[in-house]
Amino acid sequence: MTLRAKLIGAAVLLAALVGGYAAWKYHVEQLGAERYKTQAAETALDAMRRTLAQVQNDAQANEAAANALQAEKDRLTAALADAPVLRLCEPTGGGGLPAKAPAPRKPRQAPATGGSSAGVPTGATAGVDIGPGVQLLALVADRLAAQERALLQREAAIR
Repeated sequence: MTLRAKLIGAAVLLAALVGGYAAWKYHVEQLGAERYKTQAAETALDAMRRTLAQVQNDAQANEAAANALQAEKDRLTAALADAPVLRLCEPTGGGGLPAKAPAPRKPRQAPATGGSSAGVPTGATAGVDIGPGVQLLALVADRLAAQERALLQREAAIR
């Protein structure tokens, strides 16, 4: 074999080795890029799972707060139905203001004897019954307090 044939054989062998190395290096780089893409996708998927878990926890806390608020409203409604009627003045029979208001008393006038104060209407001149309005005000206050408790409970559950 001549030197020229040996050199051509060595060049072909060297070209095959360089080509093989380049193919191997390209394959390794492609595997690394795919591995990086896979890791990025897994990281994004984990972040989405954490977000979904947080949303589910918030939804459960909201549902628990809403259920507690509804139970409190039901309890208050039942308590209001069982509450006795509140009368702050004697019934007028007509349900309105008296036709003629009593004359105002002078300042420093002593109360009349006989068990009642002068200027305070009694009997048919008693005035408007404000009991239902007071009961409604109490109901609204109870419901607002129940809503506040539910919101505070939800806030504590989220923290």
